[in-house]
Amino acid sequence: MIILGLTAPISANTAACIIRDDELIAFVEEERFIGLKHAPKMTPRKSIDYCLSTAGVTIDEVDYIAIGFESPLKSGIKNFFENMREANYSRMVRESGAYVEYFMSMQRQIDFLSSLSAKSHIRSKLIYIDHHLSHAASAVRLSGYADAVLITLDGVGEDNAGMVGYFEEGRIHKLMSIPINH
Repeated sequence: MIILGLTAPISANTAACIIRDDELIAFVEEERFIGLKHAPKMTPRKSIDYCLSTAGVTIDEVDYIAIGFESPLKSGIKNFFENMREANYSRMVRESGAYVEYFMSMQRQIDFLSSLSAKSHIRSKLIYIDHHLSHAASAVRLSGYADAVLITLDGVGEDNAGMVGYFEEGRIHKLMSIPINH
């Protein structure tokens, strides 16, 4: 199985990686290629090209394209209705701008991936992974430990600032999310 992993296109540090049969083949941040510190909110075009080239595969040979953030459709709809229920209209306006930015950025990323494909099936390969679960998995899966306690913290990722959990018997168990205001 071949997985192309990408940061969400609204990330402060954009990057790509490629995994073949549970082995990390390549990982690189976009800033390394374009010379712009962090390459914020940019589609990691050169990183994607580098990962595919290093693995010796095309985008059509990739089984999944994993995005380390929830789907823009899920986050936008969830936040919209939550803010409507709370009558929090100023937050709704602020978050709707962020949602539109994420949706449009994701569309640009999909357009780029589609341009690499001889077929038009990119959307069917997309899977969205919880942001903090992605952080935890990248740390524990490469650590070499069979069991571990996990904590992730980074300002904001979806609707929380981190998570606490543990890794046991090859699985990550999430115990709690850390709210943004904490």
